[in-house]
Amino acid sequence: MRGSVSQPGAESTRPKVCETEMNPPLNALPADMNTIATAIQQALTPGHSDSTRLLRLHTADKTVSLLAERLEGVEEIIPAREDGAGFRFELLALSPNTRLQAVDWLGKPILIELLTAQSRTALRPLSGHITHFEALAADGAFGYYRLTVEPWLAFLAHRRDSYVFHDMSVIEIVESVFADYLGQASLNPAWRWALADASVYRKRSVCTQYRESDLAFVQRLLAEEGLYAWFEHASGASAAEASHRLVIADHMDALADNAQASIRFHRSDATEAADTIQHLVSQRALASHAVSLASWDYRSLDARLSSAPGLPDEQVASMPLTRFDTPGAYAWPDRETGERFARCLQESIEAQRQTLFGEGAVRSLTPGSRFTLLDHFDADAPEAQNEADRNRYAVIRVRHQARNNLGASLTEKLASTFGAPPQQPEAPLYHNSFTLLPTALPWRAPLSTEQGRLLRPRPSVQGTQSAIVVGDAGQPVHTDRDGRIRLQFHWQRGGQSHSRLATPSGEDNAPANAGSWSWVRVMSQWAGANWGASFVPRVGQEVLVAFIEGDIDRPVVVGSLYNGQGANSAQGNQVASGAGVATGNAPAWFAGTDPQSSEASGEGHAHPAVLAGFKTQAMSASQSGNGGFNQLVFDLTPKEPRTQLATTQFASSLNLGALRHQFDNQRKAFRGQGAELSTHESGALRAGSGLLLSTDARANATGAQMDARLASSQLEAAHGLVKALADSAQKQKASLEGEAAPDKLAATEQLAHSRNVLGDSQSSAPSPQSSGEAGWSEPMIIAETPAGIGALTPKDAILNAGNTLTLAAQDIHLAAQGKSAWAVKDGIALYTYGKASDNSRPVQDTGLKVHAAKGKLSVQAQSDKADFNADKKVTITSTTKDVLLQGKNDLALTAGGASIQISGGNITLIAPGKVSLLGSQRNFTSAKSATPSPVSFIQSSLNLSSGPHYLRYQALTVQGEPIKGANYVMLSQDGSVLASGRTDAQGRTPQITTEFAQRVQLFLQDDDHQGYHVQPQEI
Repeated sequence: MRGSVSQPGAESTRPKVCETEMNPPLNALPADMNTIATAIQQALTPGHSDSTRLLRLHTADKTVSLLAERLEGVEEIIPAREDGAGFRFELLALSPNTRLQAVDWLGKPILIELLTAQSRTALRPLSGHITHFEALAADGAFGYYRLTVEPWLAFLAHRRDSYVFHDMSVIEIVESVFADYLGQASLNPAWRWALADASVYRKRSVCTQYRESDLAFVQRLLAEEGLYAWFEHASGASAAEASHRLVIADHMDALADNAQASIRFHRSDATEAADTIQHLVSQRALASHAVSLASWDYRSLDARLSSAPGLPDEQVASMPLTRFDTPGAYAWPDRETGERFARCLQESIEAQRQTLFGEGAVRSLTPGSRFTLLDHFDADAPEAQNEADRNRYAVIRVRHQARNNLGASLTEKLASTFGAPPQQPEAPLYHNSFTLLPTALPWRAPLSTEQGRLLRPRPSVQGTQSAIVVGDAGQPVHTDRDGRIRLQFHWQRGGQSHSRLATPSGEDNAPANAGSWSWVRVMSQWAGANWGASFVPRVGQEVLVAFIEGDIDRPVVVGSLYNGQGANSAQGNQVASGAGVATGNAPAWFAGTDPQSSEASGEGHAHPAVLAGFKTQAMSASQSGNGGFNQLVFDLTPKEPRTQLATTQFASSLNLGALRHQFDNQRKAFRGQGAELSTHESGALRAGSGLLLSTDARANATGAQMDARLASSQLEAAHGLVKALADSAQKQKASLEGEAAPDKLAATEQLAHSRNVLGDSQSSAPSPQSSGEAGWSEPMIIAETPAGIGALTPKDAILNAGNTLTLAAQDIHLAAQGKSAWAVKDGIALYTYGKASDNSRPVQDTGLKVHAAKGKLSVQAQSDKADFNADKKVTITSTTKDVLLQGKNDLALTAGGASIQISGGNITLIAPGKVSLLGSQRNFTSAKSATPSPVSFIQSSLNLSSGPHYLRYQALTVQGEPIKGANYVMLSQDGSVLASGRTDAQGRTPQITTEFAQRVQLFLQDDDHQGYHVQPQEI
């Protein structure tokens, strides 16, 4: 640090640049007042008033006479390094009234007038309020009092509050705080703004006064925004009519010219017509020459860097001294505001390292004024940008010391009473010390100490707090797109406050709705790009709140809290609701008691909190907890672990492990072990690449997911059986005309195809990178079981196949309680091998039997011949009626070379041997003819076509967005191309038509390998 000190008209010495105490000190009390009582009475008479003295005093009570004896105090631009309200004066006064009471004086206005060098009528007013009253001494004739005088702003230090401001600029916030004091007792707050551009002060989404006095809060805001203030005083006919107005500014042009516009640097001399400055110290200190700030903004995902360079300095040009700081999360709304904050911080640093300190007797020096310094050269002064600022200085702080000349007689008596200290000269009538700043530099309040400690930090919250979730009236949840919520803290006051306290001003700062706070983020255990956990706290819930870097304006919800008083043997809360919109939230699962169940049974509520998991609640019942819900429950009962995924919607649930009925916290009857999927409504099980239903349990199984070896072996056996029987039938001429070879039959080919579809899945080892490689080649449904399958219904059952339906088994039994009808288009071949493969079977007759226990048996060949052949005897018998053989033209019976031929109305008997006609009677009559009974066949045609089939596909991304302009090809089940091209703007293919129902495959180009979903669309 370097500085220069000079004293005009004398040898240069280094003065004591400090705030010199007056002589005698203010706390010195007279030892004996009786000797000066008469002198004081004379001083207070009209002929001896203080109107001709340096200090003049006016109070609100004109019936009480007060004589100013001494004044000492400080006035300064605020915010200052030390807490202050702008000025503070201590006044020693004498009064013939010895019974003045503090209660009559505290808060009352007072006017002090200081005689200046301009003239005896040019008085400098100092208007304020009495904030401290002290009776120092009194005898029967007069009283000696000490009064502390401060501005109306000082009253703000005595109200400590917590209040939330929403979407307001610093100007609006300060106006709101000041307005609370209008009309309060004898206060008459006055203020004005002197801003270069008020639009730069952006609205703050939330700004919290938290456990701060109004004065500390206002000064913190002013310092943060680079604003500063001072008081301008106006006199009046009385103390009540005098005023002091706060001026809030942000630029040096707002400073007014001092009443003594030019001040000389000169020795103090009684012959001088104007007041002068006697001592002046110019100091400069090493400091940061640039500022760089960074603030993380979670909305823009940007650190938002802001910086400001300082004034050029040759001594630090080669030494970069940059001050880097992170003032907290999203500390400014945009880059321009951030740069303004950085600039204000740098200007504050510059202002503190280039100040001047001085002493003198210039009575007109007031903070917030500027003057031209004459007859002094400051080599370290910054270069002014214009001539008007050369040697121009702004007054930042002034410490006044003044005393009244009470006359030689009274002074002598006071001195004799006080006892003048030896070796100490009498104090001057007026003296001051002050702080100046070149007007070429902008003034900013000091923001931190030399060690970097913030002077006015935002309130820091230690630990966490709880709050209540609030929102719009009648809405169970209030959130935005990003899952943020609104809160109301317990310390907020207003119409719906949790403390049921109102604000002093009557404003509602706790409405228990969306106006209680700005949007607040909610912590999640997992949060990613379109993935993570999402549980939005609902209105009425109590949540736990932490604060980023302890900043009261940066809360974040870190969890939800149970509260109230839950019952031991019932759901719900004994405290249903509280103040504001708070709801009682008791745990859904708890350690309870149950009068109907013993604790050892673990049933009902009587269990040691073995239930854990997640339970949601229907929106409409959020605040009661009595609505529908979804839940994932983990039952941790020893030897009975259980998991349930359930919803009350149609009682749908998936239960795994030990199966029990569960109703809320109650564990009901045991129902079994394993797995259960149930619903009271419709259910569907879908698998796009294949579905395996299996009861093939294997100890220590290590097979793949789609391991269907039991089904594969059964398919192999069925394929062998069908092929062998078909081969036997064809050899026995039991095949249909044009029938394919046994291994080319549709049934055998489909069995072989199904076996091939299953492939080697039972032995393939899947890997995380192999998508479907260990599965099946087609999306089949396979149901396999080593113990049997039953499909039973008291109603109808339908089994339909578009191509081939194959039934292959050791034995097949078809039974119908009513009718059984078989209708086949291309022919039926019924064939039996005719030999029992098992000799131990009791029935060795394995032929083909067609019996009609009741009703007739009809076998017809309606358009071709009918052949009935047997290797052995053929028996045609009618036990109760006739046997009728008839033919339209011919009928022939042949056996052993003999025959009976009926043809053309003739009967011919042919025999290689004799022909015997036996009978008890022989009667040959004249010729007659017989007509056979007519048999007619209805001619009909079979039309299997159900008309053309229509189909169109739509291709979507995994996010559900249409895939536009993608190449595709559609293939029929025989591999032929049905259509190809590009999808339209909705991701759709054109409509195609087929003559019959068939499987159609769609292949879509997917160069990015992002995956897609294809679904058919109804036409």
